[in-house]
Amino acid sequence: MVISLNTCLGFVCLLLCHWVRTASPLNLEDPNVCSHWESYSVTVQESYPHPFDQIYYTSCTDILNWFKCTRHRISYRTAYRHGEKTMYRRKSQCCPGFYESREMCVPHCADKCVHGRCIAPNTCQCEPGWGGTNCSSGEFPPAVVCLGMFVLEGPPCLQITLSHGFPSSSLCRMCCGFLDPTQRYNFLSICVCIVYRTEFRERYLG
Repeated sequence: MVISLNTCLGFVCLLLCHWVRTASPLNLEDPNVCSHWESYSVTVQESYPHPFDQIYYTSCTDILNWFKCTRHRISYRTAYRHGEKTMYRRKSQCCPGFYESREMCVPHCADKCVHGRCIAPNTCQCEPGWGGTNCSSGEFPPAVVCLGMFVLEGPPCLQITLSHGFPSSSLCRMCCGFLDPTQRYNFLSICVCIVYRTEFRERYLG
């Protein structure tokens, strides 16, 4: 009965060990997760036939031993020993070009995306106005010349910049024409906010 109990406990431990080894925090349904089967060894308790010398008696003509003779033969009994068992598990890991972050596989860009984000292996998605392989070069330098007009910077230009989808860090100039140059803070003018050489015309009450 003791042997049977030990066998059951060993089997339960084996199952638990197998479950722990095969558990993976990565979601195998994630297209960025790759998997493969690998073998590993575990120590198990196994039974085997153990030989021993069995003594038995037979009838014979030996009168001195009351016609009983001793005989020997090799018999086997069940014994137990520790052995190695090969098992297989499915191991998940991030596919090439991805790395694990918070139990997810995210793309890796060898060259850091300066003004953008990494959307695929070594592929950056740049913010508006930025380009290059790592989003470090401005695609359209901001125009700074306002021919025959007054250069206005600050909140009005910033509001127009944001309303057209440019980031707040965008460089812009608002070029305004005045009805009366002497009343520069009390007039109705037509302003052109220039961001990355793109003009956005707005009426601005100065």
